Parts: sequence; structure tokens; C-alpha cells
Amino acid sequence: MKILTKELKNDLDLNEVRFSVDSRAKRTLPIFFLNDSCEGVYKSDILTVKTKFNLSDKENELRFMILPATFNFYNDYCEYSLEKETHSPENDFLSQYINRLRVISHLPQEILEQVKDKRLLAMGYAEPKVKKAIIEYADAKTEAAIKVLEKSLEDSLNATAGLTISEQFKKHDYIDSLEDLFSETYITEVDKKGNAIYLELDGEETIILTDVEILEEEINPLNTYIELFELHKTEQDYELHFLLMTKGLNIKPIKCGNSSIIESGDNVYAVGNASNYGIGIFQGIVSIPLVNIELDGLTRAVIQCDLTIAAGNSGGALLDKSGEMIGVTTFRTKDMSGNVIYGIVYCIPINTVLEYINE
Repeated sequence: MKILTKELKNDLDLNEVRFSVDSRAKRTLPIFFLNDSCEGVYKSDILTVKTKFNLSDKENELRFMILPATFNFYNDYCEYSLEKETHSPENDFLSQYINRLRVISHLPQEILEQVKDKRLLAMGYAEPKVKKAIIEYADAKTEAAIKVLEKSLEDSLNATAGLTISEQFKKHDYIDSLEDLFSETYITEVDKKGNAIYLELDGEETIILTDVEILEEEINPLNTYIELFELHKTEQDYELHFLLMTKGLNIKPIKCGNSSIIESGDNVYAVGNASNYGIGIFQGIVSIPLVNIELDGLTRAVIQCDLTIAAGNSGGALLDKSGEMIGVTTFRTKDMSGNVIYGIVYCIPINTVLEYINE
């Protein structure tokens, strides 16, 4: 009963290359040619400016073309950036460039044969007739794929009505549907016990699938992203399908700081995939370095921060200005009416975590 296939995901991804060649892009940038090699570029697309400075003839002439600025770059590559270990101009460009080349390979052969240089196409350059063919093909494919995806999502949400998880969504602070739970979520743990499967999502939420029969498993779901999901209700049971993407692990251990020396007003940062919009960093300040908070009948000594957390970055690292881990973002509280108090977050101090680990 599977509907969301790898082929459908490829059709959805075509929007990436369609966007790169769209002349309506709001931002553009010049690409300069500092030598005589302009292979693959039409002469009519090459612009030339000449100056009369005290330079050589070659230096007084500059050739360039204008391309849409469709690559995204991190806004701070300085030496003291908190994300300097994971971000660099080279890595940020390469990851997007490789993905463009992957998507380009899904174009039909009759279009690919007209592409003079796939590298230039990944940058957003192609002959006008090739651009037109790509846009028309991608629009048709993505429009059809989106209709299938929307129908599948609607059916999946309707199918949750008879499941116990639908009642649990009503009590959850920030996850209220299967879409919130599964969309682009990282499977961090998989545990099979009898006829039940335990899935840990994003390192914080654990769901239990009971009375499970695995119909098909192309890859091990551990350390994968759920790119698409679908749930179907049959006469006798349910079918849950995940379209997974394997993620290579290149993880460096984080340095642990000392939570006993933090002070009120210190800048702190939470890292995570908030609301599944992508890995990001969120800034706040320490309100109270250590405060006793009672929750669910237990009193906890925690750090109170003025900070925003949501599904995806709660349960993640709390960092100081040096990028060292000083705590774990853990929970929010509710007011007397049962409403979640936003903007105030409580974090387990790293010293407490280390004491527990060392025991």
C-alpha cells in the first residue's frame, strides 16, 4: 500500500534545480572570469568592463556574468564563532553543490543532452531553452508529486484517529500531530523487544509501536532521517511506511564546561533542530544559575534561562560563550491555568550530568 516512493521524493527534489535556474530570483551575484576559459558559457552572456587605471591591459579588462544567488551561507565564519567546527564557506557550498548535482541527475536524458556543463547548471547557468525545458519539466513533476504528498498526509492524519497516540498529542506541549512527530526527524535509537519496536526520535521523544510485523526493511533505520512518512488504515490493522535517508556521522565530542561558575546574565546558546526547520542555534541568558524547581513530585536543582526551546532543540546542549557544554535544555513549566510558560527554560547543569555518569 506504499505510495510515497523514492521516485516521488526525487520529483519533489526537482524544485531545487528549478529554483537555481529561475531568472526571477530576487538576488544575483557576479561570477568573474580571471583567465581565458569561459567554456560552456555563451558569448552573449559574458559581460565586459574596462578601466583606465595604471594597470596592464589584462588587468584593465574584467569579464563576468550574472547568476542568481541561490546558495545559502552561514552568516558568521569568524574564528570565535560557536559553529566554526561545523561551518565553513567550503563545506556550506559543497553540501549544496553536491545536492544540486544529485538532483540534476534525475532530469530526463533529452534535457541532460542539451546541458553543456552540469557544474554551471548547478550554479544556475544554462542556455535559455534548456532553462525553459527544466522549469516546465520540474513544475509538472513537482506539482503532481505535491498532490500525492498532500493526499497521503491527509490520509495519514485521518488514520491516527483510532490510535492511542492521538490522545497523547492532546497532552503534549509542542507536538500535536504525526506530521510534527515524524517530519524530517532523526531516528537516534531503535530497540526491538518481542513484537514491539521502540523508536527514539531526535534523542528525546520515544514512541512504541506494538504488535508490529515488519513488512520490508531496505536499510537499518538507526541514524537515519525520516524524509517522508505515511500511515494507512486497513480493515484489520495499520501500515506505517518511512522513507529514510542515511546520514554519515562525522561527530566531534563537545567539551564540557563547569556549570558551577556561571552567573546571572551570562549569554547561553541552545543548539538543535527546532520544529524541524533545520539545525540552528538560539541565544538566551542565564536568569538564575541554580534554582530548585518542583515538577511531577520531584525537586530538581536546575539552571533557569531566558531562552526559546521547541520540539527538536529541547534535550540538547546548553552552551556558554566559549562553546562548552554547561547544561542540557530539559523542560518548561506551566502556570496555574495549565498553560505552558514560554521563554523560561530549565536546564540540568552539566556538573549534575557528569556526577550521574561517573556513578
